Amino acid sequence: MFEDVILEADVGMQTIEATEPMRSTPEPINSNVHFSTLSVGAGSTTMKVDKGGIWLGGVKRIDAPFSVDTNGRLILRLGENGFIGLDPQLGIWLGNEDPTKASFIVTPDGKMIVRSSGTKGYLLIDGENARIIGNDGQTDRFILSAD
Repeated sequence: MFEDVILEADVGMQTIEATEPMRSTPEPINSNVHFSTLSVGAGSTTMKVDKGGIWLGGVKRIDAPFSVDTNGRLILRLGENGFIGLDPQLGIWLGNEDPTKASFIVTPDGKMIVRSSGTKGYLLIDGENARIIGNDGQTDRFILSAD
């Protein structure tokens, strides 16, 4: 059942891999051994956990379609053109791994930014200040405000 479970442990400067099937009643782990990685599966069906976070579907975190780091940043890669990011400080964004280039962003303070792919222009909906700004990448072209 668990034949693909790999535990890597740091013991001094050596890495130990335990690939034996897990037992239903595990023996206590020596407190001097600290596991650096837990890996279940192989290739595109891998689930891994390390000190940086957890990821599913890839050997490396950068290639995985799903990951969560220890700061709470959630990343979903949906094929070549799909991307969703969620970060406690940045908010939620769609369309690009880099939030500053994403086509859609909602910040934690209530701002929504929409931009076309490949352009520098954007539309900002600012709920906090009750205004909408259209920018062509250099100049604010229109501002609608409740004032």
